[in-house]
Amino acid sequence: MKKRIKILNAGDLHIGAVPSERFEKELDLIIETIKEELPDVVILNGDIFHYRLNLDSSDSKLAMKFLTDLCDLTGSLNIILRVIKGTLTHDYSQLENYIPLEEKFPHFGIASTVCSEELFPDFFVLWVPEEYPNDYKSYYNEFFYDENNNPIIYDAIFGHGEIDVAGDWSNRGTSESEKYYVGTPIHSAETLLNHSKSVVAFGHIHVEFLYKKRLYYPGSFSRFAHGEEEAKGFTIITLTRKEDNSYDINFKRIENKLAGIYQTINYLDIINSSMELDEMVNIVKEACKKVTKLRIKFEPNHFLSLEQASVFRGALVNERNLQIDMPAFVPKTKTENTDENIKDEENFSYIRNTTIPLVERIQKFTNENTQGNTLSKEDIIDTIA
Repeated sequence: MKKRIKILNAGDLHIGAVPSERFEKELDLIIETIKEELPDVVILNGDIFHYRLNLDSSDSKLAMKFLTDLCDLTGSLNIILRVIKGTLTHDYSQLENYIPLEEKFPHFGIASTVCSEELFPDFFVLWVPEEYPNDYKSYYNEFFYDENNNPIIYDAIFGHGEIDVAGDWSNRGTSESEKYYVGTPIHSAETLLNHSKSVVAFGHIHVEFLYKKRLYYPGSFSRFAHGEEEAKGFTIITLTRKEDNSYDINFKRIENKLAGIYQTINYLDIINSSMELDEMVNIVKEACKKVTKLRIKFEPNHFLSLEQASVFRGALVNERNLQIDMPAFVPKTKTENTDENIKDEENFSYIRNTTIPLVERIQKFTNENTQGNTLSKEDIIDTIA
C-alpha cells in the first residue's frame, strides 16, 4: 500500500487548435516536468484532440510523436500512464489509433468507457470518460453500488465531462472554445464526492476550478480562444494517505508560459476620436505584434463614421491575428445627423437586398468605399472561400 501518490494531471490538450510547430514546444513542458517531478502516474483528462485529424497532417504526426515519447519516457521511469476519452466532438474515435501503443507499452492504458482499476495495491480508481448513455442511472449505478446496494468508495475518480456545480463556471459566455454537445450527461458533484476518498479530477472546463477542496478541473493546457485569459498549464496532485484511510490533497500548479496570448480590449482603450485614421491603424498594427490574437470590441455608438469604419477595416485586413467586433451601420447617436443617417440607409439599402448575389453586394460596397482599390469577383471569392 502506497502512503503517498504523486499524479501529473493535465486536461484538454486540444492538439490541432494551436499550430503544431508552436505547440510541440509547449508540450515539452509536460515532458520536462515528468523528468523533474517523477510522478507515480500521468493522467490526461480527455480532449486530447481539437477536431478529427487527417492522419497525414502535421497535427496528427505531432499527436503520435507526443504520445509515443510519453510512453517511452514514462516506461523508462516506471511511471503509469493513462489517457481518458473526451468529448465526442473533439476526440471522436481517434484514440483507437493508439491502441497499438497499449499493446507495446504495458504501463499505458486508454479509458474509453467507464471502468474501475486497482491502479496501485489497495488504491482503486474510477475512470469516467465522456459517454452518452440513454439511462444515466442504470448505466453508472453498478459502479457506484454493489449487488447489495452498498456504496462503492474509490480512492480517487478521474474523468471528462460536465459536473453540475461547475456548469455556471464553464458557460460564462466568455470562452469561444467550449461548446455544448446535445446529450452530454451532467454528473452530480455530490455523488462523485461521496464515492471518492480523495480527489475527483475532470477535464472539459478550460479554466482551473476547485470545489470543496476535492473536486477539481485543471483547465486546458494551452490557450487558443478569446475568453480564456487565465493562466494555462497543468497540475501535480499529491495524495497522502492518513491513518484513518482518508487523504491529504495538495495541488501544485505548473504554468504553461508559452501559451498564446489572446487579448480582448475596448476600442477606447487603444484609439480615440482625436486621432487621424492613419494613426489609429498604426497603433492597432503595433498592438497586434504583441499578442497571438487581438480582439477589439466597438460599442454601437462608436465615433467612426461609416466611411471611416470601412477604411479602418480595409487598412487592417492583412492583420491575420486581428478580430474587429464592430456593429454595422449604426448611427452615431439616436438624435443627431438624422438626414445623414437616412441618406446612408438609402445609399446602402442594396446590402440587405438578398436578391443580389452576396459577392456582388460585397464588390459594390468595397469598390464604393475604399480609396483607389477595386476588387474583382474572383478576388472576393478567394478571400471568403
